[in-house]
Amino acid sequence: MPNNPHKKRKPAKRASRVSEPAVVETTVFRSGNSDAVRLPKRLGLLGKKVRVRRLEDGNVMIEIAPKRKWPPGFFESFRITGDFELPPRPGPDPRDDERVAHLFDEDK
Repeated sequence: MPNNPHKKRKPAKRASRVSEPAVVETTVFRSGNSDAVRLPKRLGLLGKKVRVRRLEDGNVMIEIAPKRKWPPGFFESFRITGDFELPPRPGPDPRDDERVAHLFDEDK
């Protein structure tokens, strides 16, 4: 079967992150009142939050922050017994009517 010149080629697979260099040089810039580090796309982070810390030797370490989770067994530790009652809810504040009455005035 002849090659079709109109057929799109699949992009070449990128090498896995394991084979990338351990150190990549990049730039630091100002973002508002903070310093920011431009990360090359190939080092893209897989999370939205990171932890940053300064090491004893003065270097800075950036690591992906783990997703926050409830501790194992947290929800199972709550037991609702038959004598459980919700606390009374406060009634409406009569001043609320006065505060919002102007919003619905049709005299305007």
